[in-house]
Amino acid sequence: MIFASDLDRTLIYSNFFLKPDITNTVLVESKAEKQISHMTEKSLKLLNIINKKILFIPTTTRTTEQFKRISIFNNSIPLKYAVVANGAIILKNGLVDLHWQNYILSQMKNLIPPIELIHKCRFFLDSEYVNSYRCCDNSFLYAVLKSYLITSEDFEKLILIANREGYLVTRNTKKVYMIPNFINKWSPIKYIMEIENEDKLIAAGDSYLDLPLLNNSTHGIIPSHGELKNRYKDNLKNHKNIYYTKEQGILSSDEFLENILQLIS
Repeated sequence: MIFASDLDRTLIYSNFFLKPDITNTVLVESKAEKQISHMTEKSLKLLNIINKKILFIPTTTRTTEQFKRISIFNNSIPLKYAVVANGAIILKNGLVDLHWQNYILSQMKNLIPPIELIHKCRFFLDSEYVNSYRCCDNSFLYAVLKSYLITSEDFEKLILIANREGYLVTRNTKKVYMIPNFINKWSPIKYIMEIENEDKLIAAGDSYLDLPLLNNSTHGIIPSHGELKNRYKDNLKNHKNIYYTKEQGILSSDEFLENILQLIS
């Protein structure tokens, strides 16, 4: 059995989720002495136990660089695999899986590269809506909005241009992603499952980009604070084993990791 999990707002949490009544948290990511992400001590302990029992694979839209900032994967929780860049890159024992990389590169040849998509979408990326944007691991783009407000006309124009070039556009709070249609979190996990001869998958995630992974899981777990619970629940209505946490925020990981441990014990 494999446990593939999203990271941000599923397993690890920003300062926004730290409340005065929540104690015993652990700093798991920092940058230039700035605290970025946390877990509870309980979640860290549970994840460590799970990682020793079954194959745990972090599955994230973070870039390789952003992923490597998470300290627990450098010391207390050793990994065989990690899926980063929303599935464009597989790290195996810390190194890029070249077979998967060659597959992704061959598919990218059928599209304009993200750097060219930037030029086609400058009306949006250089507009008053956007605080910053970047090309991630030469695979996709994401933009950070200045606020939650954006006109539907401009957003629909962005979707139309990106879709025409073979890119999916999705928005999660203040981030807008433009990702090639063939890049998703499920495909690399399927590839790893075939290598490892595993046929059962526990998956956890909170956002629209986690849908492909969750839809193909044996057991799916969704934190109740995420957009999947609020906006995309119907996309999973045919899944027989979806679990929505009772807890929200950083404590939801305590709940679902306990649930997983009971499932695999």
